[in-house]
Amino acid sequence: MNNQSTVATLLQECKRTLDALLLAKSDTCEEAEREFQRCEALLPRELRTLLEEAKEMKWPFVPEKWQYKHDVGPEDKTNLQDMISARLPELLIYLKASIMVKDCVTAAAIVFLIDRFLYWLDASGELLRIAKALHRLQPAAPLGPQGLIRQARLSVSAGKLLKAEYILSSLINDNGATGTWRYAKESDRTLVQSVCLQIRGQILQKLGMWYEAAELIWASVVGYFKLPQPDKKGIATSLGILADIFASMNEKDYVRFQTSAEIDLRLLGEFSHRLLSAAEACKLAAAYSQYTPLFVLTAVNIRGTCLLSYSHSRDCPPERKKFYLCEAKESFEIGLLTKNEDSPVTSKQELHSFIKAAFCLTTVHRWLYGESERLRDMSRLCKEAMGKLDAYSASVAEDGDKGALAKGIMALVTSVKKGLQVRNFPNSDARSYVPDSYKGAVEKLTLRGEANFEKILAMHSQHHMSVCEVFENTCRIHKATSREAKMGACITTLKTETKCVDTVCTTEETVSKGKVTAKRCTASETRSCSERLSGQTTNKHIGSAVRKSSFEETEPLERVINEETGACGTCGNRSPATTAESSCTVEHQLAASTPATPASAGRMSISDHFNSATTEEEEEKSQNMVNGAHGSTSPLSAWHSPAQLSKSRPGSAHPCPSPRGGALGSVQGSIPGEVLDARRLRDDDYARLLSGVEHSWLVQRLLPTGIFKVKQLQKAHSALLLKYSKKSGLWTGQETAVYIGDYLNVAKEGKQRNAFWIHFLHQEESLGRYVGKEYKEEKGLLHHFSDVERQMTAQYYVTEFNKRLYEQKVPTQIFYIPSAVLLILEDRTIIGCVSVEPYILGEFVKLSNNTKIVKNEYKATQYGLAYGHFCYEFSKGTDVVVDLQGWVTGNGKGLIYLTDPQIHSLNRKDVSHTNFGKRGIYYFFHNQHVECNEICHCLSLTRPIIEPPV
Repeated sequence: MNNQSTVATLLQECKRTLDALLLAKSDTCEEAEREFQRCEALLPRELRTLLEEAKEMKWPFVPEKWQYKHDVGPEDKTNLQDMISARLPELLIYLKASIMVKDCVTAAAIVFLIDRFLYWLDASGELLRIAKALHRLQPAAPLGPQGLIRQARLSVSAGKLLKAEYILSSLINDNGATGTWRYAKESDRTLVQSVCLQIRGQILQKLGMWYEAAELIWASVVGYFKLPQPDKKGIATSLGILADIFASMNEKDYVRFQTSAEIDLRLLGEFSHRLLSAAEACKLAAAYSQYTPLFVLTAVNIRGTCLLSYSHSRDCPPERKKFYLCEAKESFEIGLLTKNEDSPVTSKQELHSFIKAAFCLTTVHRWLYGESERLRDMSRLCKEAMGKLDAYSASVAEDGDKGALAKGIMALVTSVKKGLQVRNFPNSDARSYVPDSYKGAVEKLTLRGEANFEKILAMHSQHHMSVCEVFENTCRIHKATSREAKMGACITTLKTETKCVDTVCTTEETVSKGKVTAKRCTASETRSCSERLSGQTTNKHIGSAVRKSSFEETEPLERVINEETGACGTCGNRSPATTAESSCTVEHQLAASTPATPASAGRMSISDHFNSATTEEEEEKSQNMVNGAHGSTSPLSAWHSPAQLSKSRPGSAHPCPSPRGGALGSVQGSIPGEVLDARRLRDDDYARLLSGVEHSWLVQRLLPTGIFKVKQLQKAHSALLLKYSKKSGLWTGQETAVYIGDYLNVAKEGKQRNAFWIHFLHQEESLGRYVGKEYKEEKGLLHHFSDVERQMTAQYYVTEFNKRLYEQKVPTQIFYIPSAVLLILEDRTIIGCVSVEPYILGEFVKLSNNTKIVKNEYKATQYGLAYGHFCYEFSKGTDVVVDLQGWVTGNGKGLIYLTDPQIHSLNRKDVSHTNFGKRGIYYFFHNQHVECNEICHCLSLTRPIIEPPV
């Protein structure tokens, strides 16, 4: 019988039993008591002991035997997964029997014990629903912090970052307090806080905040070392995450991190280069967790990726390139050997990791031995596996197909292993999954220096306190009557609401007249700004509605239940894979897509004018109709010379680059040979892209590739992932594989771009959901690069803005969702291009556009306008970030996530028509940010004198 299907059925039975008890409130019968005792007696003694310890709250997380031991004996080298997975059906039957007799303490202990193992079966969502129902049935039953943290992890994967931040900040800020749980040891609180810091670091990693993420991950390492016995599993996980962050971090930030007084990388041994430091961190991570195959697989995958990237970097000596490629090859082979053909794999994360190892090993072989038909076959197998992984993700556990798909994926991975002749490595310990050469690294498990965990917590306390203040509320069951009675966050204390503001402007835009003189706020104005900004403010939302984020973290889900009111709603008929992202919530990545081009700008209503950012061409038309002005300057000039521009096609608002001055054959249905030739990437192109290229090289190399049509969906491709760093000014590539899924099911489509689900092997979060964007109208590649450069530039500025807010103790932080480019390849030929970013679930609001309209009645807008003002000052008067849109809290405090900005810049590096340059900066200060607000005063921003454009 399929284990996943059995588990899913038993979980549903448990939930139905709980629902019936909650409604009927009936007494237990003798038959139910006998069944409960029978189920308990059938469990082996070791499992009964674990359950008793769980009921006694002996540990906040279910520990492995080897996890806290320096000297590990043969009996310690087993994994709980092996014991518990074999007994999962019996444990779930026992869970149902416990519920029937209303023994919620035993039921909660079973939920606690099986949580991690159901996560590996992709069944955590249903288990969390059972945990919440248990809490409603018997609020006094202690639910461990592991369950609450699981909810945070799932929230991160689902794109509910606000919810995850609240859970984690509550646990950190309240010293691990959760419901009625009581800690056996004070050090267990440190363990919980360390895990929460680790996950918060992963959130910042997902947001592309590499330096800040690395700080939090290092803090978790310090916490794990502070325990009476260092937590080897926690240390291994954090070192792997830190390595992944180093791989994306720019050199300047790495040097800053390495030389920080709070950081001591001597633990790693090698820290001269960020990629070599990352590789060493992964070697340690694999060695620390050598008895758990998934941990080893994850660590060696990151190690291999870092070594492969280093072999392509400018810093790698040419004579050492082959050495590092061979080291990378060994890493991926170790990962592929963590499972044999007979071992089942039932976790999406593990399946993803095996495909990644197979794909990367194929890539290394190509760089070591050259292209061949055999390697092309291996690449095809990897892409086929990506397609099956997408089907696996969309299927439900009750289907027999899920198990068959997992077997099919692993059969393809096994074919790659055999095709690339992966051989066993020297290993003197049959229970270990790493070679003997790795094992010496863990003999001296010590953290050098004097790191103080309490001091590190204090450094981040302002953030955690402010997040808790924003979402502060009590459990719906435990209505605390006094401050002393407050029990901390529990499984139902998660009402992280956002408010949806009507983004249609209902009043005439306000335009201030006359010049504004330069002004700096006085000391008295600045002194109390943090107190004013951290206080409650009254907001009037025109047409606003409070809406709870209604979805669980897993899919599919057909009905939404509001626990506050008992009201039900449906999301309509749609496929399981797209249920939770339907028109029940306002779509974000799609609605926030590239600015639209209305057919008649002169007849636009205020509402139309606001809901679409305006191109300079439209703005000029609108101004011409009023003022009789003529002419405009194209912002394409900074990308290429006017001679390289073709005339606009009929019906197109954008001029298109003509490949080498030739005809646009791709638009007419035939592609000239010179364009096809330009689309093929050669070894030199790969070498440059993988080592990092500047903006100017991209323009010269990619402009002749012409215009691309819409891609095929539901298909796997090879791809180049290209990330941009504003600090270094470089685009750096990474070879990957990608599966392009269905379009998002949304109520309102974007005017210029389509959005679709996308999954690629080198995404920051293997279980996270990502969105790809393509232009509806065929465009050249540089449009996508321009979009990403804008977004990452806005992120660079907002990081500096957040530092200033933090220094002034202002309880708000703004984040721009990171974006990257995927060049879609067939063999080595570019066949398409998309931009990608993490999916965020929640209410999406548009606060301003890129001309004159702004929604001042929303508190978050004031932070956004101050941010635009800060950008102008920080860039020395060259840039203003506008077109504010994203996800905000109802009171404008806490965390604000933004996407798809526009930038008015005097440095015109933009192929779009939305950079108005000097005119746009004038619009911002003259029409949107008419006068400085209290945030501007708090940050001591100077009011500039902006002359009207001629």
